Amino acid sequence: MSLVRSKPAVPARRAQPPREERVRGAFAKLPVGLAVATPDGHWLFVNERFRTLIGYTHSELARITLHGVTHPDDARSDLALMKRLAAREIDHYRIQKRVMAKNGRYRLLEVLTAIVEDMLVYVVDEPQPSILDDINGVAIIRTDSRGVVTGWNAGAEAIFGYSRAEIVGKNRRVLYRDSDGWSGKSTDILNSAAAGKLSMEDWRVRKGGAHIWVHCTLSAFENGGTTGYVETITAPSEPLDQLRAELEKRKRTEESLREAFADIGRTSEETMNELRIMTAALRDEIDRRKAAEEELRKVSARLAAPPPAPPPSSIAEVEEITVSAPPPRKWKSFAETAPAEVLRQCAEGERSGTLLVTSDGREKEIFFENGRLFSCASNDPSKFLAERMVAAGTITEVQRQKALEIKQASQLALGRILLILGAIDETQLVAAMRRKLDDEIGELLGWNDGRYVFVEGEVPSLQLVPLRVDVDVFLAPQVVYIASTKSGKVHNLGCMSAKRISAAARVEVKTTDGFELCRQCFR
Repeated sequence: MSLVRSKPAVPARRAQPPREERVRGAFAKLPVGLAVATPDGHWLFVNERFRTLIGYTHSELARITLHGVTHPDDARSDLALMKRLAAREIDHYRIQKRVMAKNGRYRLLEVLTAIVEDMLVYVVDEPQPSILDDINGVAIIRTDSRGVVTGWNAGAEAIFGYSRAEIVGKNRRVLYRDSDGWSGKSTDILNSAAAGKLSMEDWRVRKGGAHIWVHCTLSAFENGGTTGYVETITAPSEPLDQLRAELEKRKRTEESLREAFADIGRTSEETMNELRIMTAALRDEIDRRKAAEEELRKVSARLAAPPPAPPPSSIAEVEEITVSAPPPRKWKSFAETAPAEVLRQCAEGERSGTLLVTSDGREKEIFFENGRLFSCASNDPSKFLAERMVAAGTITEVQRQKALEIKQASQLALGRILLILGAIDETQLVAAMRRKLDDEIGELLGWNDGRYVFVEGEVPSLQLVPLRVDVDVFLAPQVVYIASTKSGKVHNLGCMSAKRISAAARVEVKTTDGFELCRQCFR
């Protein structure tokens, strides 16, 4: 008897899809973006991960190329490498570049490009963070060959205050002071580093505008056909940073003190000269009054009844400054040069002396000291300083008459005499004289005819109230500052940053209120 054992039936094999379909299915499920395109950029195959990273649907991808949605700065670098790839100088290259999504924002991607049988193969993925990106104590900054930031680690965030999203895509010159940026220092350093590793200590600028002193090392690199730079930056220890800041603060304080001492010395000398002359004049006045009182006692003794006191005489005020008259042949006409241009020439030439002007019987004397308006005088009684102060109620007629008596004896400035007598204070005197200067210059700028001559020499400072005002205040008072509505910063008229503001964002303002001050203009 024999036992027969039957074998179990083998199940029939399921039909397998063609190999090409299996490959396509595997590529479609890859965790990285994969795409194949013709040399002119038309897509032959795109997997789902690629479409997700790029941010376009299949129908939208049919109307664009990868090069077309690449940031212009990155596209230039990509095109140069593509030419080398097409010429078979290299068989692939890897580059990080910014790709624009449908919403107009750029996303940084790492793209490996290769050429296989006249087809372009793209492998795309998000840049993988390295261990260097987590280092806090040292700033590690990667840039492309043009200085555009492509890598920014945690240490860079801690030192400079910019987040990675804020700084990537911007040029590294934003980390330099304005003056260094205008001189091209950032580009010069990159060019030097291209020849070899570069180490230095230098100033950098944080996000809020604070200047910090740092130690940095810069070197060039090339990876997969991509060139760029890696910069490591360490901030100095806190005591050293504080010491440098304290030294700069003391230096600025010393400069301010030197200027203040110079002004005090000059003002003290003028005041002492005035006091000497005033003291002599008062002494003469006291002697004259004693003599008059003695004469009055003698007359009273001879006469039984004293004669009636004569009415007080009114002394006429004359606002005239003694200036040597120039020869007649030196007079020039306003028909050749307008008054505004004459004032500008005196300021630009930093001249010291007296500008004599006359027109239809009106005469003015404009005094300059090193190109600045020192004071003024006129033959118009309504513009006399004391007359104006009486009309404004600042002084009384009795105080004016008393000051005129002393002026005849001392030849001091009438305003200074009123100040010494206590009729007015320094603030009232300067304000009144400034209003007088505004009226005199304003009237002069409206003259269309007349003549003028400039007499070189020192101004008669003891006979004048010094102001020292810039001529530009009267020639261009309508524009004071240039502001940017985009950045919110305000600049002086001659600032280089002000000239770079676009016409759409440029506004003219008369105050800095509400704006951030330019670090270069307002130190």
